[in-house]
Amino acid sequence: MPDPTPLSEAKRKLFQEYLRGGVGKSGAERALICPRPHGIPIPLSFAQQQIWLHGQMASDVPFYNETMTIYRHGPLDLATLERCLLEIIRRHDIWRTTFEVIRGEPVQIVHPTPRMIPLPLVDLRKLPEPEREAEAMRLATEDARRPFDLKNGPLLRALLVRIDDEQFRLYMTVHQIIFDAVTAYRVFLPELATLYQAFVADKPSPLPELPIQYADFAYWQRKRSSDHTGAKHIPYWRKQLAGELSPLEWPNDRPRPPMETHRGAIQRFVLSEHLVRNLRCLSQQEGVSVYMTLLAGLVALLHRFTGQEDIVVGSLTAGRSEAELEPLLGYFVNPLTLRANLSGNPTFRELLSRVREAVLDALAHQDAPFPHVVRELRHRPDPSRNPLFQVVLSQQPQLPSMPSGWDLATEEVCNGGSKLDLMIVLDDRTDRIIGPITYNPDLFDDSAITRMVGNWKTLLTGAVAEPGKHVADLPVLTDQERNQTVVEWNDTRVNCPKELCLPALLEAQVGRTPDATAVVYEQERLSYRELNARANQLAHYLRKLGVGPEVLVGICMERSVNMMVALLGILKAGGAYVPLDPAYPEERLAFMINDSGLQVLIIHEPFRSTLSERGAKLVRIDKDWPLISQQSRDNPAAEVEPENLAYVMYTSGSTGRPKGVQICHHSLVNLLTSMRGRPGLTEKDSLMAVTTISFDIAALELYLPLVVGARCVLASRAWSETGSDCRGCWTIMKLR
Repeated sequence: MPDPTPLSEAKRKLFQEYLRGGVGKSGAERALICPRPHGIPIPLSFAQQQIWLHGQMASDVPFYNETMTIYRHGPLDLATLERCLLEIIRRHDIWRTTFEVIRGEPVQIVHPTPRMIPLPLVDLRKLPEPEREAEAMRLATEDARRPFDLKNGPLLRALLVRIDDEQFRLYMTVHQIIFDAVTAYRVFLPELATLYQAFVADKPSPLPELPIQYADFAYWQRKRSSDHTGAKHIPYWRKQLAGELSPLEWPNDRPRPPMETHRGAIQRFVLSEHLVRNLRCLSQQEGVSVYMTLLAGLVALLHRFTGQEDIVVGSLTAGRSEAELEPLLGYFVNPLTLRANLSGNPTFRELLSRVREAVLDALAHQDAPFPHVVRELRHRPDPSRNPLFQVVLSQQPQLPSMPSGWDLATEEVCNGGSKLDLMIVLDDRTDRIIGPITYNPDLFDDSAITRMVGNWKTLLTGAVAEPGKHVADLPVLTDQERNQTVVEWNDTRVNCPKELCLPALLEAQVGRTPDATAVVYEQERLSYRELNARANQLAHYLRKLGVGPEVLVGICMERSVNMMVALLGILKAGGAYVPLDPAYPEERLAFMINDSGLQVLIIHEPFRSTLSERGAKLVRIDKDWPLISQQSRDNPAAEVEPENLAYVMYTSGSTGRPKGVQICHHSLVNLLTSMRGRPGLTEKDSLMAVTTISFDIAALELYLPLVVGARCVLASRAWSETGSDCRGCWTIMKLR
């Protein structure tokens, strides 16, 4: 299928330059960077100033400590390695720079080359082989979490760990104000490998001297800004980011703290060779880069997570648009804000086209420093979030060719901090794509990040297979999640005793734990034996009044132990109860009594004047108890069947007249059996019943404890409605 939006000639050239690994400028556009005048204070670059300002206000979490791991496979001479590091520090002023405030402005202070660099060596060969990697990571993590002093320096540390005879790890921790990942890949490791090869052979450094330093760039950038060079890009960003930039409202595992905590954790991911091969094929077919395809997949996933059609994510550019900057160490990275539009439920192919346009437009205007863009937009600051975006998808540069035996990984060691909610870094190793995901554990569990990666892979797999599918139809659930959702969560079968009713379940439990406490209300409590006996006496009494299967009995009582006796007595007699809340208006109570056709009404004596008999036989459980207590304490013969009614609940009547909803014993027993297994209740537990019996959930609170041998603690009406005297209720629950 042809590309739905062919590129203009200008964007085609920009895209080709991007695919070659950089977006530079033509000779006519380039501005030569010259050495700065001597004797004047060295300003911070705009990127450095942002880090410096943020560092002054942020917490003690060292989230600006950047880490890289140099893997050395082969022999390594410690003295030669130290000489290489010192030579790199000599060549690059920025790695011997500190930062001070002079006349109210932060400035760079370049120091002479030190005579030596601390390079502790830890030999782990005495440890069992399976323990070495973990111990090396522990040592590196400990070092990465030590803060730097920007004023006194130095702002880098090195730790060498020997894993085996010819296996070494050089762990570097560098403050971000003097370092970025492009520095690591394009400059530091190539220089280190080249110098080591020369020095170990007793040859001089083959590296040419640098014509300019990072400080020259910072001076040039400031001067260029004062001349308003680059201001032409601001209107684009003002238009592109106009309107409301809604933050991503995805399902965090915990509520977002009111202030960014900057705590961080790292999880590494791998995209398989098979998936990467298909991603490259689709990218080539659609005229996009692999990064753009992965970005489209991430944007689609965030859309599926949040339901938002306007998705804003961040990206990072190398910030080295001038050729003179390529061989320099330092912090040049400039964040870009990428805004993706998912309105109209596009196909993945259409989304790819939209993402490509967004990326190329942003690259064409990357010379606007990010702090300037934020300032110009004047969005209301939110201390709980990073401005403009909370998620970044970044790509590491390709490692250049170099002597064998050297390799590099950045952000492999966790410094305990995070700058954003989520930062994904892509390290393209040709046959696979790997990388770290840095996330804030105050928002996400590690398991949530694992699920997100799985969802991302699933969506990408579906997209490369059917790019013409609409984003809303692409698969997201992993096989495990689909099985859990479709099979496991729908496997609700339980061994429900279909022939039994609630009275039989209670009587069986009485036989198992007759002396255990069954119900508690304030200072009164009944054992299973006594509760069953009292309910039996009431059941025999009610049968003499004509109560049996399908006969409705009203109950209007305050919460008490006798309320539980009344409910169970009605069920044991074979009847079905109709809850009448004493707090209801008289008109509603009258309607429920007349509409249900109650034949018997059980009340507390104080409610007699409110209800009157209204044609029903009246049982005043408190006043009539001397007569009721003369009945047999034995279980009455079972007359009720599972299909008979257990109770009738009246709806609120908000959509018209209240309606009585009929619940049979089979449904009640099915609920109790299911809830007994999940979430589960045992005889060691207590369950507080707080819901009025006029709501269906009350049946669970009242009866589930009684069928498992647990304890039902009845909360008073005052506590249920206001939470008053909760300490007393809690004390009762804890007592056994």
